[in-house]
Amino acid sequence: AEKYIGNGNASRLYFADGDATIDYAPTNSGGADAALSWSTGLKVDSTGHTTAGNYHTAQTIGDYKARFQVGGTTADAACIGINRWQNTAAGPCLQFFKGRGTSGGAVDKGQNGDVLGSITWNQANNNNLDGQGNTARIDCNIDADPGGGDMPARLSFWTCPDGSSTLAERMRIDKAGNIGINNTSPAYKLDAAASGTVVSRFRQNTNDESATAACTIYRHAAATGGNTGFVVLFQNSSGTLVGSIKSNSGATAFNTSSLVQPLFKPSNL
Repeated sequence: AEKYIGNGNASRLYFADGDATIDYAPTNSGGADAALSWSTGLKVDSTGHTTAGNYHTAQTIGDYKARFQVGGTTADAACIGINRWQNTAAGPCLQFFKGRGTSGGAVDKGQNGDVLGSITWNQANNNNLDGQGNTARIDCNIDADPGGGDMPARLSFWTCPDGSSTLAERMRIDKAGNIGINNTSPAYKLDAAASGTVVSRFRQNTNDESATAACTIYRHAAATGGNTGFVVLFQNSSGTLVGSIKSNSGATAFNTSSLVQPLFKPSNL
């Protein structure tokens, strides 16, 4: 058995059966000839997969067998930290890159729709780890044909519904900054769509009666300038305007489908 030659720490670079490991042993205070107990900190196996943590068998999780895996049976062993100590405003960085070139360092640009990077979540499902357990994902895609100094992109957020193993897109932020909820072609800053029994609703619960706790605030630039502006438009299923709410700097009017016959209209509107 391997033994310490004195007090202190021990480490080794170990090669066996095509694998290479960096191993460490706890601090010894028992003097020379104390038995060494090795633990593996990093392993490169015979297929080129590198593992860190305290579990060193590379696994195919979901759709990928990652070249670098951190696995463990404790919180610390299964955690990755990116730390930066510097007297600047900048912080640490996690960077994704995608190009259409077929060799390292190529600068060939991507195309509309290309995935620039994904973050995925998977879970065990009492079956297999390989190709299963997809739970959620965030994608970044090119959102129009790119060019020099022109890099349109979008983010999309996916979750898996109950009773299914297929991810569904739930929210998208497109190149114009429009946000779509269950809507992959948002036309407005917030554009929610619904189908079937699903209803587009927003709810906020509060027991605060102050103005600062208002559930919804509408502020129209024309209205704050003294002119009349539309605050809310109501449309039927065909997109025909059937009503509106208008306001100016001093009052609000509620209008029926004609938009000229108010249901309620203060004298100054």
